[in-house]
Amino acid sequence: MVQVLACRSAEASREIRGLIRSRAKQVEAGTALVDRARQPVNELVASTCSLTDIVGKIGAASTEQSKGMEHISEAITQMDQANQQNTALAQKMAAARLKHRAGELVDNVVTVKQPEIYEDRPTRPHHSALRALRGHGPQSMAAG
Repeated sequence: MVQVLACRSAEASREIRGLIRSRAKQVEAGTALVDRARQPVNELVASTCSLTDIVGKIGAASTEQSKGMEHISEAITQMDQANQQNTALAQKMAAARLKHRAGELVDNVVTVKQPEIYEDRPTRPHHSALRALRGHGPQSMAAG
């Protein structure tokens, strides 16, 4: 019976040794797989970092572009305001010129209709023209 137990123990020992060798080979194969997978995983990590950098740069460029658009918008608004001010000023100047010219025309009409009002005023801007209209100017003298 001791001999049977010794045989069984020896056989069990051989099986255990075979299982250990088998498991050791499986562990080696697994280690090799991990080693082969390490490089693609490292490349994937590097690519992810590169992609993160690119996305960050795109974000920064978008922010910079947005700021540039704000500056352009502000400049256009300022140009529009200046244009509106210039237009208003031009309208005021044109109105003032028209008012002044209308006043001159009214004065001329009054002078033509009532020349005695302006005969004693030598500073009148259209004095020579009025004299010519009344027949007292240099044109009437040249004709005579």
